Amino acid sequence: MLIAAFGVMVWYLSMRDAWVNGRKRDTGLALNSVRKQYQMLLSDGFPYLMITPGFILLVFVVVFPILFGFAIAFTNYNLYHTPPAKLVDWVWV
Repeated sequence: MLIAAFGVMVWYLSMRDAWVNGRKRDTGLALNSVRKQYQMLLSDGFPYLMITPGFILLVFVVVFPILFGFAIAFTNYNLYHTPPAKLVDWVWV
């Protein structure tokens, strides 16, 4: 679910960027070159570049185990229902 949400966010940001650049092109404004985009990333987006590895580590070390624990809480996982001998069933509430 989290990966799907991330994918939707990347898709939305890509579509928004394409729309903004198309709007600039239609009005006759100059589009940023790859070099200009890179320079803007280093000057304006430097904090985001530095925080990204920590955020990725946070997701894999903290968020995924919490989501896994929450998901396994609604199964009948015990000594007598352990995969691969027997599959666990969703018991919900």
